[in-house]
Amino acid sequence: MNCTGSGAKNGMGIMNFLAKRPLTVARLCCAFLAPVGVAGVLAPDAAYAQSASESRAAARAAAESGIKEYKQGNYEKAEDLMERAETLYHAPVHLLYLARARVKLGKLVLARETYISLTREELTSSSPTVSRDAVEAAHQELEELSPRIGRLTIKVTPTKVDREVRVGEVVIPSAMVGLERPVDPGSYTVTVNADGYASRQVQVNIKEGASETVEVSLVALPPSARAAQAKDKQGQPTDVEDSGPSAGKITGYALLGVAAVGVGVGGYFTARAITKSNQANDEYECYPNCTYSEKERVDELDQQSKTAKIVAFASFGVGAAALVSSVTLLVLNRTPSEKTARAHIDPWIGFQTVGVRGTF
Repeated sequence: MNCTGSGAKNGMGIMNFLAKRPLTVARLCCAFLAPVGVAGVLAPDAAYAQSASESRAAARAAAESGIKEYKQGNYEKAEDLMERAETLYHAPVHLLYLARARVKLGKLVLARETYISLTREELTSSSPTVSRDAVEAAHQELEELSPRIGRLTIKVTPTKVDREVRVGEVVIPSAMVGLERPVDPGSYTVTVNADGYASRQVQVNIKEGASETVEVSLVALPPSARAAQAKDKQGQPTDVEDSGPSAGKITGYALLGVAAVGVGVGGYFTARAITKSNQANDEYECYPNCTYSEKERVDELDQQSKTAKIVAFASFGVGAAALVSSVTLLVLNRTPSEKTARAHIDPWIGFQTVGVRGTF
């Protein structure tokens, strides 16, 4: 049963619908659910209409502020506000003041494109007068603007090379090299880079309505310079002549020797402390019948063991500090060729000794 269709065809309302037909559960449900279905269909349309109204209101507010800023000479703010207004809701007057603000900011090429977009606006007999006036003003102002735009042609020789051409920070497509392109009046730096050739930079100043041609002749690099350029492009450091170890590196090696001596001395006195302790334990077997001289001997061995332990700990501390300082200096004073190698440190543990080994 199509309850939506029944409800639509019957214009007498829900009560007449129920009176004319037997009261069944299905028809009762249709009677009460049909309005709900209609509301469900209309709800998205209402939400969309509300959203569109909010966008138009926000665009109108932004445009009014933008026109005010333009008239006060705040052209950057005017450009931003008019661009936002056009994003929220399209209107010819938005584009008109956007183009005008860009002209004032010296963005003549971008302003020209904005004017052209506005001149292509399709108007109808019902279009508002303000829209018609905006399009008419765009035609006139575009005609006045076009002669002010500069022209720049960049020619690079040799032509059959893989090159990158930049005007300021903008990369020029290869297809545009050799062709005249519109540019805003001002000073520019033309940079040309190519594999196997020296980088070239040329300064050019373009006045309003002027046409300039920049010709760049690339000079091939010698083989050694090409190799250095290739390494630099791949992110590898260029080899630098080794003038011998630096003072920091010499100090690092010296501290490494100090660390080795410290570990060695610490290991020796650790072994001595263990030996003296074992001797004291052996001598103490006379307890409790030890003579006075035997007790003195045990005390002397214990004192020697304690002294050896103190010296061992101090030696290990000096060795560890020297090792850390040595590693730091050796890492910081690596040559370029050593920096390409991967540094690694491996700890090792021996009998009563610890240490590290690796490449720095």
